[in-house]
Formats: sequence, C-alpha cells, structure tokens
Amino acid sequence: MRLLMVAAAALLIGPSTVQAQGPEALAEGRTSIAFAIPQSGSTSFGIWKQLSPTRALGLQGSVLYGRHESEFANHESTQFQISVAPAMKWYRSLTPTVAPFLRGSVGVGYNRSEQLSGDIRIETDGFNVNASAGIGVDWFPLRSISIGGFTGLSGALGRVDSGTERNSLTLGTTTSALTMHIYF
Repeated sequence: MRLLMVAAAALLIGPSTVQAQGPEALAEGRTSIAFAIPQSGSTSFGIWKQLSPTRALGLQGSVLYGRHESEFANHESTQFQISVAPAMKWYRSLTPTVAPFLRGSVGVGYNRSEQLSGDIRIETDGFNVNASAGIGVDWFPLRSISIGGFTGLSGALGRVDSGTERNSLTLGTTTSALTMHIYF
C-alpha cells in the first residue's frame, strides 16, 4: 500500500516527461510477458509491447475456477470466469528502478456458475464488457524483470441468464495481484 501511495504522489507532483535514467526495459520496441500471483482461484497473464519509453500496450487475460462442497449443508457450487482486455500504461517520473504509471483497460468476459443445494440446481451464464482505470508502479529489481501492481476504479455492464435474462451494472474499486513482467 505504501508503494502505491508513493506512486500516486509521483504521478501527481512529478514531471510529465521521462527522465533519461528510466529503466532499460522500458525502451521502445521491448516486449514483456506478465504473470500475476494467483489469488482466490484466479490468475492473470498478458503480453505487453513498449510503444515508447512512456507508453506500453498490452493484451491481458484472466481465468478463475472455483469449486466448493459442503457436506453439512448439502450444498456445492462451481464457478468459472474468463476475460480478455487490451490495456495501456502511461509511465511518468521514471527513476532507474521505479516506474509509476497510469493504467486503463477495456475488455470482455464470460462467466458461468452452478449451485446445487439439495434437489435445487441453479445455473447462471453471463457476458460482460468491463473497464478499469487506475494508478500503479513497476519496480525493476533486475534489468529485464519488473514486479508491480495497480489500484483504481472498475466497472462492468453485463447480461446474466439464470432462467430469466437480466442486465447488470457493477461499479467498484480494483486492486491487482502482484504481477511480474519479464522483458526481452
């Protein structure tokens, strides 16, 4: 959390141009693959391309699978989600090892859940369009590796079918898992 607060301060009061001593990995044309630490049955991954030392374009995906059984309550549930989203990072106020950024993404997702409680089965399918915007920081402990994360606001507009179709709107905050980029 403290690292994200430092990133926010740097974005708000720091210069808007990249300093010459920014991380070498952010040079124009570099590519990275990203892996997030799995959390709560979900993991995310992506591929990023440095368009310039201050801009990166990425394609991110995430997958979630969860299954829970309770013998005491005679209840079981299964959940599956998948999403893909192009994303953009705008780096500011770079140092040789720290790169604060603004981040935005727009994507699509699919989810399916199934709940069985006694003799009652409820199946739900849904599609959504989602977006997020926030601030974050990448730390470069090695020349071609960064570790970072972001926090911000998110929203999703979706269509859910559980026997009756309905629209849904979700607004909230988002915090990423710790993500490692390997640059080549």
